[in-house]
Amino acid sequence: MDIDDFEGNFSLDNDSIDKVLKDNKIGVYLLGSVDNYGDIFTPEYVGRSDNNIKDRLKQHASFKIQQEEDYYLIEDKEIEELDGSEYGNFDYDACTSFRFIILETIKEAFNVECEMYHELEGSILNTNHPARPKNKNWPCPDSLCNILD
Repeated sequence: MDIDDFEGNFSLDNDSIDKVLKDNKIGVYLLGSVDNYGDIFTPEYVGRSDNNIKDRLKQHASFKIQQEEDYYLIEDKEIEELDGSEYGNFDYDACTSFRFIILETIKEAFNVECEMYHELEGSILNTNHPARPKNKNWPCPDSLCNILD
């Protein structure tokens, strides 16, 4: 799996999400930014939804809006004073676009998210390995990974 296998580059806002995604689809997504020409996507975060990728991306879009509003409300304070906990220590300024891939099964989505996490590890904001779906004991598909052992 590779970034080019994902559909996109779409703006991380509710209108774009509504236009390109259907409800109740399993999938993996990348949040990031696009260069000025709209050609090169730089991933900043990888995630998945085991039941509704459309709703999950809308959550990210609403957090992005809230973070922007909070920034302007506290413009007299240094940005470092925010602890970021309300956003999961996540800076949405770097994430203006998304890419996605719809998958058939939760296991397939878990495997793709793990693969993308390992492929992009160190260059993305994710600091934790993808979690297994509830009540599943699947290993990470990366044979060199022992985090979930």
